[in-house]
Amino acid sequence: MEREIVLQNRHWDKIPYPTLFHRKAEQNIIKKLSMKEIEIITGVRRSGKSSVLKLLINHLSEKINPKSIVYVNFEDPVFIPCYDNPKGIREVLDIAEKVTSVKPKYLLLDEIQNIKNWGKSIKSLYDKELYDKILVTGSNSYLLEKEYASLLAGRYLRTRIYPLSFKEILNIKNILNIQEIISNQPLVQSIVDNMLEFGSFAEVFKQKQNDLKISLIKEYFNSIVIRDGILHHNINAIDEFEKLAYYLINNPGNEYSYNSLSKNIGVDDKTLKKFIEALKNTMIISEIENFSFSLKTQFKSKKKVYAVDTGFYSQIAYRNSPDKGNLLENLVFTELLKNEFDIFYYKDSNSGNECDFVARKDNKYFAFQVCYELIPSNQDREIKGFSILQKSFPQLKLQKKIIITYNQKKAINSEIEAIPFGQFDFETI
Repeated sequence: MEREIVLQNRHWDKIPYPTLFHRKAEQNIIKKLSMKEIEIITGVRRSGKSSVLKLLINHLSEKINPKSIVYVNFEDPVFIPCYDNPKGIREVLDIAEKVTSVKPKYLLLDEIQNIKNWGKSIKSLYDKELYDKILVTGSNSYLLEKEYASLLAGRYLRTRIYPLSFKEILNIKNILNIQEIISNQPLVQSIVDNMLEFGSFAEVFKQKQNDLKISLIKEYFNSIVIRDGILHHNINAIDEFEKLAYYLINNPGNEYSYNSLSKNIGVDDKTLKKFIEALKNTMIISEIENFSFSLKTQFKSKKKVYAVDTGFYSQIAYRNSPDKGNLLENLVFTELLKNEFDIFYYKDSNSGNECDFVARKDNKYFAFQVCYELIPSNQDREIKGFSILQKSFPQLKLQKKIIITYNQKKAINSEIEAIPFGQFDFETI
C-alpha cells in the first residue's frame, strides 16, 4: 500500500501532472479552497473528476509544500482492505505522513464511495480541524448522498463534473469568442459533428482513431452499467436491467410512463422504478418531467430520459444509424445540464404540441426547440411549441425562445430566433 500511495502522489517530488485539460469546475473549486466545508465532487465515471483533483494539486503545489497534499484513488485494488475497515482512511493518511514526514493539510480522496460508511470517517477528520481542506469524489450519487445528506449536513459544498462541454472543447482548440467561432466555421462544425458521433468524454476526445473512440465509449457504458449499476445496487435481474439500460439510451426524449415501460421490460412497476433510480444514480442518464408550476402535477407526469453523453446514444444504439434529430436534441440537453439549468419538457395533453426544453436558471426561464433542419413544414410545429407553452402558463415569463439547429441561422420573428448549435453560448445566455 505504501508503494501505491507514493506512486499516486508524484507531486511530492515536485512533478506536475501533465496533459490535463483545464475545466470550468477547476476554477469554481479553486475559489472555494479557502472555505472550510468539505468539497464533494460527483459525476459519471470517466467524466474527469480525477483530472480536476490533479489540476487542483498542480495549482496548490505552486503555493504550498506539495508533500502537505495527499491524493488517494480508492479505485485501485491495493486499497480493497480499506473498503470494510472503519479506520482505513485514517491508516492511509498515517502512511502518507510517515513517508513524507509532513503533516497533510489538503486531502483529495478519489472514488470515496468504495469505502463503507465513509461519511463517518470524513466527518471525524473534518471535526478535528486538522486540515485546511478535504475534497472527495464519487461516481455513484446514491452511495454518496445517503452518506453526506445526513452525516455531513451543513459541512459540505458540492460540484458536479460532466464530460467536456462544447465551450471547454472550443477553449482547448483556442477558439475563444463568437468572432473566432465564425472565422473557424469548418473546424467548429467538425467539433459539433464529433460531439454528435462520439460525445465528449476527455479520453475519447483525445483519441485520433474512430475505432478507439468507439471502443472506449462501449467500455465506459459496460463499466457504468455493470459496476456502478448492477454491483453497487445489488441487482439480481441482470438481463432485465441491461435491457432497460439499452432501451433508455436508445430512446432519448421519448415519453414514457412507469406502467408502460415495465411491461416492455418484463418487470413490475416497483422493480422498474428501482432500476431507473439505479441508472440515475450512476449518472449515465437524467430523467426530466413535464413542466408545471404544480409539483404534484409535475411528479405524476410522464417522464423523458436523456443520456449524459451523446456518444452512448450514437454508439450503443440498436439501429445502424441513430436519428440525427434525437442526437442533436440529446446534445442540447447535455449542454443545458453542464451549464446548471433545471430542465423540463412541456407537452400539451390536448393538442399534443410540445416544447422540447423549458430551462430554468437563477429563477429565469428559457424555452428551446431543437430541429436538425428547419423547413417550412416543421417550422410552424416548432413555433406552436412555444405558443402552447405560453398559452398554458400565461404567468411564465420567458427570457428567450430559441430554436437550436444543426447549421441554420435565421430570425423567425421578433421573439424567436433559430441559431446553429455551434454558435449558441449556453454559458452566457
